[in-house]
Amino acid sequence: YKYHEQDNSWEVILTLEEYKEDVKRKLDNYVDLSLYDDEEKATVNNVIDTAKNNIDDAADINAVKAVFEQAKGQLDAVKTSLDKYKEASIAIRNGYKNDELNKYRDAEKEDIASLKRLAVEDVNAASSKDEVDSIVVGLKLDIDDLKTDEDYKVEELAEAKKEATSKIRNHYAR
Repeated sequence: YKYHEQDNSWEVILTLEEYKEDVKRKLDNYVDLSLYDDEEKATVNNVIDTAKNNIDDAADINAVKAVFEQAKGQLDAVKTSLDKYKEASIAIRNGYKNDELNKYRDAEKEDIASLKRLAVEDVNAASSKDEVDSIVVGLKLDIDDLKTDEDYKVEELAEAKKEATSKIRNHYAR
């Protein structure tokens, strides 16, 4: 231990070997393996094993820090099961009704694009597969509730018939 008089604090001084062991423990605890599929678990374990070997071979604390930072970057790049599920869900969301967009009027096309953008934000913020599923189902229901051009034409025709019938009744009622 080393005492710092200016702030009355103690600093733990580790040997290089103690520091290496401490960093390897931090590396072991950096990710939760239960969040990964088997393939990704193998990748994570490989990154950790390689980093530990490189830490053992490191000549000084700065080299250990560099290995640790590199390993963290590699581990952060490995997708969890939920990350992969989110990506698949976003792909489904992106494709939903794309082949039917010509059936919608411009305002509804804009609504669909907006709903999809919001769904991506929600999916990315989701913390479980159930939450992702709920968002995707909600998106599909919201899009399905939008009227197509054909729906509007049917309504407009019904309204025109109603107006024409009313005019005819009013004309003959005189």
